[in-house]
Amino acid sequence: MASLSSRALTSAPAASGAASRGGGGNGKFLLRLAWRNLSRHRRRTVITTVALAVSVAVLIFMDSMLGGIDQESQRNLVWYETGSGRVVTHAQLEDLDQVALKHELVDYLPLSEALSARGIANTPRVGFVGELFFGEGSLPIRLIGIDPDTDEDVYRLRDSLLPDSSYLEAGIPGLILGSWTTDDLGLSLGDFVEVRTRTRHGAMQVLELELVGILLSPNPTINRGVGYLPLDVAQYDLEMEGVTEISLGALPSGLGRPIAVPTGAFLNREIERLNAELGARFPNAAAVGWPQLARDYLALMETKSSSNAMLLFLILLIAAVGISNTMLIAVYERIREFGMMRALGMDDAAIRATMVFEAGIIGLLGSMAGLVVGAAATFWLVNWGIDVSGLYGDVSIGYRVTGEFRGAWNPGTLATSVVFGVLASMAIALLPARRALRLDVVQCLRHE
Repeated sequence: MASLSSRALTSAPAASGAASRGGGGNGKFLLRLAWRNLSRHRRRTVITTVALAVSVAVLIFMDSMLGGIDQESQRNLVWYETGSGRVVTHAQLEDLDQVALKHELVDYLPLSEALSARGIANTPRVGFVGELFFGEGSLPIRLIGIDPDTDEDVYRLRDSLLPDSSYLEAGIPGLILGSWTTDDLGLSLGDFVEVRTRTRHGAMQVLELELVGILLSPNPTINRGVGYLPLDVAQYDLEMEGVTEISLGALPSGLGRPIAVPTGAFLNREIERLNAELGARFPNAAAVGWPQLARDYLALMETKSSSNAMLLFLILLIAAVGISNTMLIAVYERIREFGMMRALGMDDAAIRATMVFEAGIIGLLGSMAGLVVGAAATFWLVNWGIDVSGLYGDVSIGYRVTGEFRGAWNPGTLATSVVFGVLASMAIALLPARRALRLDVVQCLRHE
């Protein structure tokens, strides 16, 4: 049977009197009483604090990991697939999901020079589809003709080449493939492959290319099903004079540092400004930002974000259930104690405030402990990450991330987790306290 210390009991009438007068001393007394009650039930206090700390730490860690995956996916999408945006023909703009050689930017060199004069790194590309044959194996493949001199100003393919690989050279029919594709076909550096496709005019064409480079990028889409060859080789074999697109690199921010992954209002404003500037000189060209190019992926990520939000909500719910369970036990163990308090003159509001203070202290201690642990785990995740290559291998899980997951700092979550821990603990304590105080003094004293 739990009982109040003699000091707490003898102070109860004074507390009741202070409550009736509304003095500030009553709040201090109730706070000291709440702390004393917690110290008298140390095991229960420690268990509840640890449970809350674990929940808060897990919440911070999971939010960091999910936020980091999303940021990394956007970076890898821009750095390896879309660039900050593209300049294409108006006809291509109406059907961005289709790769069509007929949508050709013929006068692309002056356009590229105009972009460079504006401070925007850019590179011309030709995208087309074909079927890659090697021995008895084949697979559909998306091929991209790139300018070896300017492509790395926008994309990071060279940085992802495996050892012993070579980069493309203008005029030499070489090919770079992702490592997942070469593994599927059993290809090695120096092997010759055959690519069958159609020219701009619809004629069948066969390209014989030597595998000069194998890349392993952090973007799984690039590692399988995409190949790169020199732009001039692609133009010659496809009977083209122009290109299908001009990819845009980092956009000038006006603050002295270009933005490599532009988003939001800034990106929309820059694309609108670019269209306005190019419209007079190049009426057939139109600029489009990377979110429009990756709208299918972003729609998928929006669905995943809903699932992630549900996961974080479940973590919070588990924390709330743990707090609720502990507070229920704490209240019902002390019903006779409440009866003694009321018999000595302490009113229901003071008793209820004591329970809320106890829960608030537990919430603050647990949240702060969870904040420290969660911040430490986030620091490790941001700087070193988690290697998941052994778990997923060469399987794409929808994100544009492979090999290693890194976290991201989210100050909002750090602050919210602490506020949630304190407020949720205090709110949950009100319900059991209210139920207990519905009993009269005699019922409380007889409770076992």
